[in-house]
Amino acid sequence: MEALLSRLLDHYSLTEEGYAALKAEPSFSSLPTLNGSIAALEAKSAIAHAISSQEKILIYGDYDCDGIMATSIMVRSLTALGAKPAYFIPSRYKDGYGLNMDNAKRIAEKGYGLLILVDNGVSCLEPVAYLLEKGVKTIIIDHHDLPASLPPSVALIHDQLLGFDHKCSAGALSFCFSRLLLGLDDKENAIMGAISILSDLMPMQGANRTLVALALRLFRAGYGQAFLPLLEGEIIDERTLSLKANSKINAVGRVRVDHAAAMLVGYFSLTEKEKSKPLLLMNECQLTRRSLTKEGEEKLKLTENEHGAFGVSSILEGLSGLLANRVMEKEGKMTLIACPSHAKPGTYVASIRGQADFDSHSAIDPLKERLLSYGGHRYAAGISFKENDLGLVKDTFLGYCRTLNGKAEPSPAIPLSLSEINMDSYRLLRSFGPFGVDWAAPEFEVTVEGSALLYTPKGYLRTPLTNSTRLFSFNIKEGMVEKGKKAKIKGRLSLSRFQGQVSLDFLAESFTQEE
Repeated sequence: MEALLSRLLDHYSLTEEGYAALKAEPSFSSLPTLNGSIAALEAKSAIAHAISSQEKILIYGDYDCDGIMATSIMVRSLTALGAKPAYFIPSRYKDGYGLNMDNAKRIAEKGYGLLILVDNGVSCLEPVAYLLEKGVKTIIIDHHDLPASLPPSVALIHDQLLGFDHKCSAGALSFCFSRLLLGLDDKENAIMGAISILSDLMPMQGANRTLVALALRLFRAGYGQAFLPLLEGEIIDERTLSLKANSKINAVGRVRVDHAAAMLVGYFSLTEKEKSKPLLLMNECQLTRRSLTKEGEEKLKLTENEHGAFGVSSILEGLSGLLANRVMEKEGKMTLIACPSHAKPGTYVASIRGQADFDSHSAIDPLKERLLSYGGHRYAAGISFKENDLGLVKDTFLGYCRTLNGKAEPSPAIPLSLSEINMDSYRLLRSFGPFGVDWAAPEFEVTVEGSALLYTPKGYLRTPLTNSTRLFSFNIKEGMVEKGKKAKIKGRLSLSRFQGQVSLDFLAESFTQEE
């Protein structure tokens, strides 16, 4: 068997020169700057004027992790400049997504001179125009799809208008803008920008990859202390940040009907000393989220065809995206989950998830005249519509799915010997990371004698290889692998920490057995 490095290079279609560039030490200097952006410079000037004139400044964010990170970055940055900005995180259930007219009127009534919209704004034409009439200037930092008509903001900072090579998060855009505002690279802002890339499933390419790689190094240097309590002692990498930290941050906006998510901004921006209440809030909401999602999955009934799945659920609408993700992963089909709206009786809110050749724009294009709202990206989108249009949405979505080729073919697993499950192999693997969308961690395949496998008292696969390495799986249970035959087990390499001990696991996901 050729060297593991050669197998990894083949898997990622990399030359040695390409690999050398990939594993080069990430640097802030390789991130895009906004020094040449007229919009960013105008935004900086408007902020400087507002601060010097002692105008009231409001940062208006969003209730998901990206929106909370973007808001926290702007609060932290403006505070460092001597401002005392107020901030507002809308309730998914009371306010809906983005700036609405009711809140625009409240902003004008309270005498704000400058409004900064982050992770929303490009579709808020009417409320931004209203605020302009009332003398309130608006800056927009957003990454959602650009509509035909843009709101009359002082400045619009958007990845597409900036010519970025890859789609990025609002938090990453806010970090890039903070560099221009502050004239330095604030390490905590960088970590929050990276967290938002992971939470919004941005492609792990170009500047996105560089920022995430920098954040992982900053964690090792002692930054990012606000995130550590969320990780439950796990090894810090992009996977645990997504599974532990991001999910807890997102859980608050998903399950709380009130404006509790605003508490997180003071916590992550490090502008408030209170830590226990935000942490308790995130952990409690995570438990609620898990319970409600499990219940929703058990009760869900689907209408399916070869490539699509459609379901109606009574679950909280903020959890419909998680439910859609679970269905897509389990069934391997493009999924739409619709829920009755909590805020607007007589309407439905739906989450759409897809992969491979799926495109949410194409999926909903025939419905665009009937939709009340649409937002998102190619593989993840949200829509709302009137209850009477539920059947039309169902037929249109499933009809579109029939035109697809189906889910993407998985990359072939890389063969691995049992002796190669060691820390040297893991360090080599990590030199290809961080992993994410469009740059997935590789799947490996080991061949094992069925009789050599050991299990826990509860029947889960757990076979020690050395004192610090093992085969482990919740998917493969005792009795599934015949003892007299060889099994080819597919899985991934992952570090774990338990009771202070660090071990390298081959996390087995599936197996095939010789006839």
